[in-house]
Amino acid sequence: MNEKEEVGLLKMENAMLRQKVLMRKDIHVLQTILKKEGLKNEIDKEIFTKIIKDDRDRYRHQVMELTDRIKRLEREKYDMFLWAKQNQDHCLLEMRKLTRALIKAKKMADEQVRSPLACVSVAFTSMYSRTTARNCMSW
Repeated sequence: MNEKEEVGLLKMENAMLRQKVLMRKDIHVLQTILKKEGLKNEIDKEIFTKIIKDDRDRYRHQVMELTDRIKRLEREKYDMFLWAKQNQDHCLLEMRKLTRALIKAKKMADEQVRSPLACVSVAFTSMYSRTTARNCMSW
């Protein structure tokens, strides 16, 4: 091997070493970029995880509130049903009493119409006794 060949080999080796150094720098730059991107991705992942967790908690809270509201409304509905049922029973009882009183009053009125003596006794006890008595006597 002569000197020219040796110099050529050394130049080629030197060029390869420079290329190797440049490649290492490029690799280092790429690794730095990847680390930064990895950190950004990790931070984004944590942020999204927190947002999703907050949304899920907020949704769960809303569901619980709505469930409680539904239960409360169902309870109120049942209470209103019981109140209406009780009120209905009370009204039916009052209607029965009034119906009995009406039947009794009708019987009394029928009896008074049939019996002039009863008509006279009722006439004297009423506020309009004179007018009522004259009407009964004219029958």
